[in-house]
Formats: sequence, C-alpha cells, structure tokens
Amino acid sequence: MFGRKNKEPRNSDGSMPLTGHLRELRNRVIICVVCLLVFFLLGLSFAPKLVKLLTSIGEQYGYEYVYIAPQELLLQYFSIAMIAGVVMSVPVIVYHVWSFIRPGLKENENSMFGTALAARMLF
Repeated sequence: MFGRKNKEPRNSDGSMPLTGHLRELRNRVIICVVCLLVFFLLGLSFAPKLVKLLTSIGEQYGYEYVYIAPQELLLQYFSIAMIAGVVMSVPVIVYHVWSFIRPGLKENENSMFGTALAARMLF
C-alpha cells in the first residue's frame, strides 16, 4: 500500500482515471487517520498532567471538581487526548487535503489557498 510505486497511468492531458483518484484519496485518508491515532496516543500519555493542570487552574478560583462516576475522569482523559490529537494533526490533514485538491485547480485558483490561510490566521 505505502511501499508500492505503481501509479495510475495518466492521460495525455495529465488527468487520472476515477480509480486513480480514489486510490490517492484512500491513501491520503489512511495517512491522516494514522497521524490522528498516533497523536491521540501521544496526547493520552500527557492527559493526566493536562487534566491536573486544568483542575488546578479552576481550584485557584474556588471551583471544586466532583466525579460522580469513576469513568468520568477516564472520559476526560480521552476527551483531552482527542482534542490534543486533532490540534497536533491539523497541519498534516490540511497538507493532504491541499495536495489532493491542488492538481485540479487552475493557475489563478492556486493563489486562493494562501489568501484563505492568511484570512484564517488573521481571524
């Protein structure tokens, strides 16, 4: 899957058949999911420290956190780890989405990505 280099033959105008697009999309989705999973596991290893940090910030202002059920703390660990995983994997996901879309754009549409990125950062 990742090690093979059998690319779909392109037509004379540079286009690919539908199966080539689907194969490329599948590979990019798999890479994004694996990246998200790796960063989720990395975030899971730091989740207890992050939860402790966030609860200590709340305790400074007089809040007291109560866990009614034992699984609530575990669910908070998973939630924090998923948020951290998504935040850390966003650059990889954006890169693969842009790399999949870019070949279908015309020359004047390629500059749209830079404008959209700058607008999002300034927002």
